[in-house]
Amino acid sequence: MLRALFPQAAFMPTQRSIYADVQLHSRRLHSNTRALVDSGATDNFISPALLRTSNIKAYKLSKPRIIRNVDGTKNNNGATKSAVLLTI
Repeated sequence: MLRALFPQAAFMPTQRSIYADVQLHSRRLHSNTRALVDSGATDNFISPALLRTSNIKAYKLSKPRIIRNVDGTKNNNGATKSAVLLTI
């Protein structure tokens, strides 16, 4: 309906994923990286590589969590065994 009433206001992406360059700042962290915009995920995720390069400390979960893709299949990265607390 929005597209019919305001066709110029509808955004129809030509790519499957949209990324934005972002700057992360905290007391100990100042980093430039790319972020996936509105992936449609029901939780928030952070790349293990970004954790390593930014020296962000993770804690172990009491039990691993299975991560599933939008089509219901298990994610290739396997179960998540740790988490981080970040205030955005």
